[in-house]
Amino acid sequence: MTSADDTKSIVITIHRLTQGGIDRVACILASGFARAGYRVTLMIFSEGGDAVGPMRALINDDVTIVLLSKKARRRAVDLWSNLQNCASALHRLQPDFILSSANNMNWITVAAAMLSRCNAKVALKTTNPIIRKNHKWLKRTIRSAIYNFAFQKADVTLVLSDAERRELQGHFPRAANTLRTVANPYVTPAMLADTDMPSPFPGKKIVLGVGRFEKQKRFDLLIRAFARVTDTDTHLVILGEGPLKAECAALASALGLDSRVSMPGYVTDPSAYYIHANIFALTSVFEGLPAVVLEALAASCPVVSTDCFPAARDLLLPLAGCHVVDPPTDEAIAHHIDLALTSPPDDDLRSAAMRYSLQNGIADHIAAMEAA
Repeated sequence: MTSADDTKSIVITIHRLTQGGIDRVACILASGFARAGYRVTLMIFSEGGDAVGPMRALINDDVTIVLLSKKARRRAVDLWSNLQNCASALHRLQPDFILSSANNMNWITVAAAMLSRCNAKVALKTTNPIIRKNHKWLKRTIRSAIYNFAFQKADVTLVLSDAERRELQGHFPRAANTLRTVANPYVTPAMLADTDMPSPFPGKKIVLGVGRFEKQKRFDLLIRAFARVTDTDTHLVILGEGPLKAECAALASALGLDSRVSMPGYVTDPSAYYIHANIFALTSVFEGLPAVVLEALAASCPVVSTDCFPAARDLLLPLAGCHVVDPPTDEAIAHHIDLALTSPPDDDLRSAAMRYSLQNGIADHIAAMEAA
């Protein structure tokens, strides 16, 4: 792994500690940078979040945590109200590098860095598509202006796939030379280790979904698709919490799936579910590079996904047993789950996930920032 002079320091900005892959990766990076010899500060804008305990457990003791506010409000309010607090903290710390953890942190991180009058290199990170097909003209125009400003003020912008980098070069040609593809550190050694963990649902074929119950994830679509799956011996398991969980449970009941659908909640270590799942299904409207897909591949679990992230086709279509569904109808998703259930598994799924190991991802981020 890349090492560094221990006098160099990195500040990572993050909104809150939640279940999402973005926050998990931020914590993993903070610990990885500390192990590589950097002085690391994780700057959290507001207290709260639905996974504070599990996320804190990922953070190395050498990482300093700075909490800007104990209030937890809507994200936009949290960010705006703590802009000056963030700038003041950056001025005090005078870091060598500032890394924004996600799309929604990019503009506030650039603004705080400018106000702080520190000489840090600023690295932004894109974690979801910035300009999406469903964006209306006004929203597209506003987002284009905000991110164009942020990208041009940053020293480097880290993107999660070559496909995403090509998209962004088209949308933001003035920032094209500052875009750099990095591997996100998702895949842990434990995910790649052979294990004899018992199945949470012994004797059942499992279609697995993982994520927060919110509109973006479209678990309602997954449940409707599962109702059409030909093999009625399969069991659908969705891990996570969120505001739409009760609504999804009601939908499963209305479709007569009470005995075939389980929603165990948020699981800190879902390894046993991935290992014993026959199919991992992703039905999101949009994603950046979803950690759940890489976690499934690391466990040799075939993936059926909507065409919801830029690298979906490049990553999944070469792999036997994996499918990209477009258009994302319940009939089409059910058809591809049926195909995947009857396809021989690809022994090489793990190798596709290896690029995203913790070691590779942390080294990539360090190299990109040092080269900025």
